[in-house]
Amino acid sequence: MRTVVDVVEESVRDRVPILGGRYSGRELTDPAEIVDARRVGGEVYVHRHKLDHADLDAQGLPKRDDHTAESTYFGVYDRSARLLASDRVIWSPTSTLAAFRVPLSALRTTLRNQLSQLRPGAVAEVGTLIKAPGAPTVAVIKLLRCMWSFASDHGIEFFVCGLEPKLYPHFQRMFGDALINAGPAGETFSVDIVKGRQIAFMIDVRRTGALIEATPHASAAQWLGHRIFARYITGDASCCVKRLEHEYVRGDVTPVEDVQAAATLTR
Repeated sequence: MRTVVDVVEESVRDRVPILGGRYSGRELTDPAEIVDARRVGGEVYVHRHKLDHADLDAQGLPKRDDHTAESTYFGVYDRSARLLASDRVIWSPTSTLAAFRVPLSALRTTLRNQLSQLRPGAVAEVGTLIKAPGAPTVAVIKLLRCMWSFASDHGIEFFVCGLEPKLYPHFQRMFGDALINAGPAGETFSVDIVKGRQIAFMIDVRRTGALIEATPHASAAQWLGHRIFARYITGDASCCVKRLEHEYVRGDVTPVEDVQAAATLTR
């Protein structure tokens, strides 16, 4: 429940200038900020045993990364200008599936054909989300909001990405049916930049907004997560507080004690 309250509070702060948000999320355009985000990413990779120290150059950046030119970087900072979370979108107006790190062979044939028929630039790849130690979950959600705003501005309809199998449940709780397992059953792939196997997924950007008005699932926690997180990520958070009051506190939809299970979304 803590994270849900944090998201609601942050959405209010975003809309009241005198308060100001606790975190600042934006597209990174300063080369120094981009280098810093990549360096922090390298540190996190090493900490997670996804890279060895020998895989980093003198600046602490991953040596094997062929997609920086097509990458748009995003970061979330606290009021002391400390980087809390970062990610990138690999995309250009002429992007096609062949331009991404997720190999074509990692996608099911039907989905690969579907995505290949879209106009250039309709698909982008999401990089590995980096969260600094101790960073709050609301900072990650604010980062996703920046990326969804970028997708909306540039007509991106689908994100493709690789996820470690253990991370799938967390993202599924956040994105519901908009998160699609795109790989053949039981198959994984690897990319040069990091160690480990991944599963190919895609996110239907157009359907994330539909999560807001989705029919309640069996789990109150899932519904609360879909409603609040999707509303904030897609930038339509104006009704967060009112909905929380009317639908949960008053018990119009589900007993408020059931909503306490929402805390499991962030564990």
